[in-house]
Amino acid sequence: MPHSSDSNLLEDHTKVHVIIEMVKAYCTHLQLAAQSSGQAGVPEDHMPILLKLLQLLSGDSMAPGVFQALSSGTREIPVLVWRAVVPQLFALLAHEDSGVWGWAHELLQRLEQLDPAAVLYPALVESKRISKGSSQYPGQLGIIPSFCLS
Repeated sequence: MPHSSDSNLLEDHTKVHVIIEMVKAYCTHLQLAAQSSGQAGVPEDHMPILLKLLQLLSGDSMAPGVFQALSSGTREIPVLVWRAVVPQLFALLAHEDSGVWGWAHELLQRLEQLDPAAVLYPALVESKRISKGSSQYPGQLGIIPSFCLS
């Protein structure tokens, strides 16, 4: 008969596996939805799924493998899909995990190249927060255009 700690470990492993498979399914859904609606469609249509994916990253106890699944899965999603959650991506720039804020930073940079207006206002808001000292970014201010910081 398995010990209690063994069953807890198995249960935790199963939960992590389910979460990783969910991330993969959500990424596939977003990719296929974007393809069928002409790259991005209406960004707000994707918002519930995008927020669920970002919620998985914001937890203090992010399970190993979840970020890797999200990072690899989002490479196939057209970047314009993320327009609906730009403020949340800026919030991830303050994440303690350098992989997470690096991923958010890279995604914001790609989005800025395709749709600068989608990033400009949230960048201005964040720059005001930074100038007032109410937000800390671990060295990742490169996405905020220099004219916003002056």
